[in-house]
Amino acid sequence: MAEFVESAFWRSEPEPDTVEQGADDLLKSLTYMLTCGNTVHQIKWASDDIIYPRCYEPLSAQFYAWEYNYGRKDRLLLFRNGLENDLEGEEFPRTSS
Repeated sequence: MAEFVESAFWRSEPEPDTVEQGADDLLKSLTYMLTCGNTVHQIKWASDDIIYPRCYEPLSAQFYAWEYNYGRKDRLLLFRNGLENDLEGEEFPRTSS
């Protein structure tokens, strides 16, 4: 099973000359995140014989921020109009599994 998941992860096929990233670039972004604090990527899916991530698209951090409340879990929130224009962010929709 681990080999199957690993092969799907590395199968990404980003469109050339776009902001889409492949697995190598995603790992670079995650490494960069360790120094700057956060990074947000949207996974775009594809399928043929299996469902796999076609690419990882970085999203602008101006619309995302961590909410911190003492004694509660931190949450990544969406600010649809940007951090400077929204007073309160909204939680991401949760899907049941």
